[in-house]
Amino acid sequence: MIDYKIIRKLTENINKNRAKLAEETDFKKKQRLRYKIEIDGLKIKIEQLN
Repeated sequence: MIDYKIIRKLTENINKNRAKLAEETDFKKKQRLRYKIEIDGLKIKIEQLN
């Protein structure tokens, strides 16, 4: 069963991280934010499969 609360929370996190990514100048911090966005996207896909 799909839990839409979790999906909504993860999409909010993705949007926040994308906003931070646009402002960030340090390369390592940008990479970390990209990975966080990718991981949250994968969590959403897993949740939709359940």
